[in-house]
Amino acid sequence: MKVVLRDLTLADYTDLKESIIEAYSGSRMSHWREENIARLLETFPEGQVCIEINNKVLP
Repeated sequence: MKVVLRDLTLADYTDLKESIIEAYSGSRMSHWREENIARLLETFPEGQVCIEINNKVLP
């Protein structure tokens, strides 16, 4: 198993979306749209990190 902690990028959106939908299925929380993630990365670029396991981003 390969685990990496790194900065989040907009290219990670697809994996992030899939993970959030799976993690919060059945709840009222909706996934963030790509433009929401883009705005977050623009506003706080150094504060957005992700964990990648076997080349897949987890929330």
